[in-house]
Amino acid sequence: QTDACLTTCRTARCGDGVLWGDVEGCDDGNRTTTDSCTNACETAACGDGIRRNDIAEGQPDFEACDDGNRDPTDACINTCQVARCGDGQVQAGVEACDDGNNIQTDACLTDCTVARCGDGLVQVGVEACDDGNNVQTDACLNDCSSARCGDGQVQAGIEACDDGNNVQTDACLNDCVVAQCGDGLVQAGVEACDDGNNVQTDECLNNCVLARCGDGQVQLGVEACDDGNNVQTDACLNDCVASRCGDGFVQAGVEACDDANNVQTDACLNNCVAARCGDGLVHNGVEACDDGNNVQTDACLNSCAAARCGDGQVRAGVEACDDGNQANGDGCENDCTATPIGSEFRGSGNMCDQWQTFRSGIQAGRTYNRIRFGRGGAGEFSCNGANANRLCQALRAGSNTSVSCNGRNWGVRTNCSTQGQHQDKPELYVDSGACSCGSRYSARPCIFNGNWGGWNTATCGSPSQTYYVICD
Repeated sequence: QTDACLTTCRTARCGDGVLWGDVEGCDDGNRTTTDSCTNACETAACGDGIRRNDIAEGQPDFEACDDGNRDPTDACINTCQVARCGDGQVQAGVEACDDGNNIQTDACLTDCTVARCGDGLVQVGVEACDDGNNVQTDACLNDCSSARCGDGQVQAGIEACDDGNNVQTDACLNDCVVAQCGDGLVQAGVEACDDGNNVQTDECLNNCVLARCGDGQVQLGVEACDDGNNVQTDACLNDCVASRCGDGFVQAGVEACDDANNVQTDACLNNCVAARCGDGLVHNGVEACDDGNNVQTDACLNSCAAARCGDGQVRAGVEACDDGNQANGDGCENDCTATPIGSEFRGSGNMCDQWQTFRSGIQAGRTYNRIRFGRGGAGEFSCNGANANRLCQALRAGSNTSVSCNGRNWGVRTNCSTQGQHQDKPELYVDSGACSCGSRYSARPCIFNGNWGGWNTATCGSPSQTYYVICD
């Protein structure tokens, strides 16, 4: 039955229900081509172009399709299954990829689309993150890199700024913090300095301005003071040096003047006190002298005028008197010597009357402490104390006496005149004999001849001179 001639003597053919040896693969004698034996008497197989429908889905050799080709990228794959995402075959025109797995973190997603940045799935080894949005201010950037300081994107709630550079002198620091005064970094074009501290006495102030004289802050080791004003008359000068006497600026309420020199003879003294009469310093062009005392009898008066004859002040040791006028014969001459008892003698005259007037002016009840005998401008002898009174009273009374006083021999002698009416009119002599021409110091104006006496000169026939005798 398996050769070309059947036992029925018919020629063997496909469909006769008899398997013809090596010619037919099968022969089920029916005209159903979708069972295990096709109408061409070939055993049904995946890829024969005939979909077999005699096997239930899920059973071995079940065919969902059979397109008779070996193209695994069309709608029917080579296993006679309908092409689907996940079957490991990329269906042309339908799928972008198909890796046949359920892994969402590789290059092909489970929906058979190629993994990309922004699909919401993190591709391992390719993406650091993928949040599936277009927001650049969250933790994942649109290029699927994790947000970080320095990426140029400001991460909301995390960063204050992000300029994407490594410059520390612009408005955004490298730690994504907004630059501010006090951060220790100098912001170019905005800050002059930034030392990052709260110290107001160093070279950078807390407002990031360089310390300078006049800013009101005392820079340690540089400024002595800084009052922040332009006033030159307070305790701090405009160069931030403490005001002091001698700086040339008058400190209000402290100094009367300040001329910045070491000259003690101008209007401002070196202690910054205005020069005045009585300060002991001679003000050039203003004062003739200044001895700094209140004594009116020395070389400098209290008005700072040099003492002079005629100023009304008796200069001790220099002037015998000073009545401040220009009248002679009033007790004090214009050369500040006491008005003498005699004037010029040339033989005779009325000098005896003046001598007598002088004698009568000596009071018996008064004690005289000094007698002076001298010549104006040439010198003077004086005797003090009890001896002075003794001599003055002897002149008054016309009695003889002699004393030793102040290292000199003094005496009063009567009866020197050869005229009897003048014999009781006394002579005053010093360091010589009485009524003697050998004396160089004697006063005998009532002798009525050329021997009327003299001071430090020949007393007989002496040249014209003026001497004086004073009891006081």
